[in-house]
Amino acid sequence: RKDPVAAAGGFFEDGDHIAPLPLSVEVMVYKHPSNNPDYQGAPLGSYFTFDRATFEAVFSFPFPEGGGKFKAIHYRGDDILYKGGFLVTPDGTTQETNIGLIRHPPAGRKDPVAAAGGFFEDGDHIAPLPLSVEVMVYKHPSNNPDYQGAPLGSYFTFDRATFEAVFSFPFPEGGGKFKAIHYRGDDILYKGGFLVTPDGTTQETNIGLIRHPPAGRKDPVAA
Repeated sequence: RKDPVAAAGGFFEDGDHIAPLPLSVEVMVYKHPSNNPDYQGAPLGSYFTFDRATFEAVFSFPFPEGGGKFKAIHYRGDDILYKGGFLVTPDGTTQETNIGLIRHPPAGRKDPVAAAGGFFEDGDHIAPLPLSVEVMVYKHPSNNPDYQGAPLGSYFTFDRATFEAVFSFPFPEGGGKFKAIHYRGDDILYKGGFLVTPDGTTQETNIGLIRHPPAGRKDPVAA
């Protein structure tokens, strides 16, 4: 059960799922000298600080000694506020300011600093972008209304090696079914069944023999 049992979110139903919380780094607002309007004028909440060891564990790469850029998600509670570039600087970084020499803790900001999503608040989280496979619309013969009539955009193609790396299983040689999420930007458009076919699959159509690239669709196609 939830703890407490009457926690938010309603009752369980058959077929519900529970899953681990995504690995993330909790951040706290950092009162950076640039929050002083006499210095650079970045409003309070533009910069955050965090635990360096947690950062390295969650993002799976050593903290860049001189600072560095990467892409991540900024979220608060269940709301994704921003997905894009970040810049971090390590603890011990020094900076000359109009109030003297500043020695920073580990700190970060969006890149650019005024990127969308608003300001940071204590207790916000940043998390790695989820692994995913970018897809392109595939002009499948069934997009021909004289053949099967599935509208353009019903089928997609993708890079097979990326698929295998992201889904952590060999591409099914004869094609196969699996469950996944279809999203665009920050919006989840579909969560359910997919069917994929490997590159080299051939198909007799009313326009002759077609040799497909790696291709996929929702299952059923009209889901």
